[in-house]
Amino acid sequence: ETEAQRLDSMINDLLVMSRNQQKNALVSETIKANQLWSEVLDNAAFEAEQMGKSLTVNFPPGPWPLYGNPNALESALENIVR
Repeated sequence: ETEAQRLDSMINDLLVMSRNQQKNALVSETIKANQLWSEVLDNAAFEAEQMGKSLTVNFPPGPWPLYGNPNALESALENIVR
């Protein structure tokens, strides 16, 4: 992991913490997991492409409804993918 990647991760974590502190409680809602995964994987594929690599993930169509905070779930998925 490069220094730039570590700094990017730390900045992302600080932004998430800041957002969460501004809201006393996380707001949960029903979201479509396949859309969430698609957005995270599109970002990861773009980052991989910038490093001369490719990322291909096949997953069955959803919608796979989830109940939770969209920002927290997206952050968790990004941390897993990275």
